Amino acid sequence: MTITSPPLSPEQLSVDPLDESNAVHKGSLFTPLVDFLCLGGGSLLIFIPLMFLDTVTFEPMVAGTILLLAHFINSPHFAHSYQIFYRNFTEKAFGQAYAPRLRVRYVIAGLIVPASLIVFFAAAIGSDSGRTLGFGFNIMLFFVGWHYVKQGYGMIIVDSVLKKSFFAPLDKTILTINAYLCWILSWVALNNAVAQRDLFGLSSYSIPVPTVFLIIIGSATAVTTILALAVIYRHWRSGERFPFNGAVAYLVSLYLWVLLPALVAPAAFVVLMVLATPAAHSLQYLVVVWRYQLNVERDKTRTDRPRSLFSNPVSRLTYFFVFGVVISFFGFWILPTALDLFVPYNRAAFGSQAFLFMFAIFINVHHYFLDNVMWRRENPDISKYLFRTS
Repeated sequence: MTITSPPLSPEQLSVDPLDESNAVHKGSLFTPLVDFLCLGGGSLLIFIPLMFLDTVTFEPMVAGTILLLAHFINSPHFAHSYQIFYRNFTEKAFGQAYAPRLRVRYVIAGLIVPASLIVFFAAAIGSDSGRTLGFGFNIMLFFVGWHYVKQGYGMIIVDSVLKKSFFAPLDKTILTINAYLCWILSWVALNNAVAQRDLFGLSSYSIPVPTVFLIIIGSATAVTTILALAVIYRHWRSGERFPFNGAVAYLVSLYLWVLLPALVAPAAFVVLMVLATPAAHSLQYLVVVWRYQLNVERDKTRTDRPRSLFSNPVSRLTYFFVFGVVISFFGFWILPTALDLFVPYNRAAFGSQAFLFMFAIFINVHHYFLDNVMWRRENPDISKYLFRTS
């Protein structure tokens, strides 16, 4: 996705404001309060107290609670992307329902990318190269940061569509460039500050970044931050229905979740923030997915025969979520743990949890590519299911 072709642009989603069956008229995904808490405001209520927490006394308890909640927030958000992406995949990739270019994207993200990742992991394991596999974690950080800022940008655009308060093309370009620069600054800052870190007993290696490059990116980010804040302020002063929750999501995603941990590490509270950020990001994602899926289920209810327990949209959505929890637990823990126990590999080179490491990288990187197809401007499912609340 290029800067000149941002995702979820209101003019490009074919949302007819006169078509009440296809346009949101309530102005929120669910309610203003739910949107605020889920799109990013809730993380402010959590992260600010973390800065003043007695980490020596409470860090183990807080960290354990965060990791437990992650199983029911972070992991399902990955599973939901698979549930949506691979639903009717044959028709999406090889049928006639979607435009040819979109079908190619489904093939690349759905087949070629996972196959390429598997080949990469197999080559690393086969060559006993812990260093090669270690770079996979840095690759994951690269795509995760990119994904976070793109989603933050998407949230402000989604909320502006919901409010029918659209940003001008130049304003969207400024917001997009600023998002990308925050992501790049975060990634190069981490690589500049940390030469090596461990995860699951396996080292991930940083890429040397010249200090002058870090200064240049930092200066450019400062400039675009001022411009982005000016865009948001001008939009607020315009008298239109200001997308407040989207603006909060944009600013929190870029600066609190992505940039701050890279710039202030290794402050004690940052450890807890890093643990909590994936759950906050996932909750932001889930509220959009649940709105989307609820509208999918409403369409099924109108067209399908009632099916006892699963005859209404809410029960179907509940099943969708529970199934996501189950398959995410299987994909993140049960299957990789079993492979670590029973598949022979060089544990001296890779540690004892190489498959946990590889599965985490695979799911995080693949998730980026899946989302980059599902939530595109030309995907007809977006205007059909996302921008509707009844």
